[in-house]
Amino acid sequence: MNYPQELLPQTDYKLIDCNVENCFLLRLVDDAIQEEMINPETGYIRVNLICSPRERIYDLSVILLGVYTQNHIPIELTREGKTKFGGYCEPNSTISDPPVYNDHFVLNKNKRFWVSKISSISNIEVPYSRDNSNHTVRCYVKHTPTKWNFWHYSLRWESSEGNLDDMDEKKRGKVLQRMANEARVMLSRMANVEYPQIEALPASCYQKKSPVAA
Repeated sequence: MNYPQELLPQTDYKLIDCNVENCFLLRLVDDAIQEEMINPETGYIRVNLICSPRERIYDLSVILLGVYTQNHIPIELTREGKTKFGGYCEPNSTISDPPVYNDHFVLNKNKRFWVSKISSISNIEVPYSRDNSNHTVRCYVKHTPTKWNFWHYSLRWESSEGNLDDMDEKKRGKVLQRMANEARVMLSRMANVEYPQIEALPASCYQKKSPVAA
């Protein structure tokens, strides 16, 4: 099986720069967790299926639906594949040796997922207290292409104390300790296990304009 070329960065690609608020993000669920997705007591997705451990909420890997579709969900990187292709990259990177079946990826037809509309999670605010002061963190989405998937996004957080990306590890750890569980709870209320109706983004959102001939 050949790796789907439509998932890879391309030389004429750029960071997605159009409004994606009406698009959906998909999060693949760790197969090691065998619980039912929905918590019968709350009616929402189980909090530990949003992410576990909870500190992973800081930079949560999700995928923009559109070009990436339900057909791609079974693709799973092997350990070697994660090492070689799991890192972030520039959108116009050249992947001259794409992932190889069995060596770098396999198909897992039992893969589970949750989805959420971007407008439902972007800008949600989570309160927390630290050092006798009240603060909030705001969720935002960021296009973070990887070598295996151009459509990879990240959920990130900006605190009233500063962007978590810019904090030193010690301070970020303290903030995460205070806000991570509540953030997972809020995301669980916005998430869904049903695959949505989607539309692909216009190519102009991610493809550079060809130079005009003289």
